Amino acid sequence: MPITAVVVHVADVQRAIDFYQHHLRAEVIERNDSGAVLDLVTANLELRHLPQGRPSIWKDDDATRGFRHVGLKVGDMDAVVESLDADGVPFRSRPFDIPDVGVRNAFFFDPDGTVIELVENHLHYHVVVDEEGVADERLLPTPDRPRFDHVGHTVEDLDAALERYTTVGFANIGRLQWPSMHLEFLRSGATVIELFKIPRPSVENAPVTDSYGFAGVILDSAPEGLVFVGDLSDGRSLFTDPDHLAVVAAS
Repeated sequence: MPITAVVVHVADVQRAIDFYQHHLRAEVIERNDSGAVLDLVTANLELRHLPQGRPSIWKDDDATRGFRHVGLKVGDMDAVVESLDADGVPFRSRPFDIPDVGVRNAFFFDPDGTVIELVENHLHYHVVVDEEGVADERLLPTPDRPRFDHVGHTVEDLDAALERYTTVGFANIGRLQWPSMHLEFLRSGATVIELFKIPRPSVENAPVTDSYGFAGVILDSAPEGLVFVGDLSDGRSLFTDPDHLAVVAAS
């Protein structure tokens, strides 16, 4: 069952709407006093106002368990980057080519500290696990506007994480493996959970309910073993998987 939405806590709702509309061509579905819902083609982005939050708790170390980034597929990387540069948007890493997997990517921060990845072109996996799933993924056309693709998630026990999400409808379609990083791609519908395993001790960073930036994902079907964290500003419950990926209860 796919990712239906990503929830982000924002300090200023209109600022966040303007950012995603202007730079990423997100379309507003609804807007109210507590936030907004934006369309990113294959999933929604929920912007939820947090009146008095703390800065994003995200850590700049890919060995940190839990959320790493929101991934968007783009048809014209240069055009998006030019728009971001014109407004002085901070980048985690500038656009670069990864020749052995056929993609170009870049990472930047939204106004509330959420890390966004841009990906241009289809991945060429080092190992294809599910040929039909990969073929289906490659049938998706080059997006006219940036579309949601995946959430990056660092885990400690890769086998346990694979079992956790395949039991709720995600299929393992492919693998990338370098000496510094092992990735597995779990796909459901047109959305992906990108599992990271870093070959060094992991860093703890448990989800909280009162920080700006990424708050959690909404899944059609949540896996077993989630632990209650607390309630978000809109009253919905926040849970975490054993590797600290925050999951918001579907309303």
